[in-house]
Amino acid sequence: MAEKKIKEAIEVFKLNVKFYSESANTYNSLAEAYAAAGNNTLAIENYGHSLKLSPQNENGKTERAKLKAK
Repeated sequence: MAEKKIKEAIEVFKLNVKFYSESANTYNSLAEAYAAAGNNTLAIENYGHSLKLSPQNENGKTERAKLKAK
């Protein structure tokens, strides 16, 4: 993501979700990548998964709310 290789980052984060599906951070990272790619629907969906696993994730709540408001 830092190198602006968003498509590649999404693929890596999708693998992380596949192998670490109980980690809220994996879904949060995938959501951030989708948001950076402009895919708000998938970003919101993945923030939702992250929040189910970690309801106290304030950043996830905030970013999801911003995307829903668009």
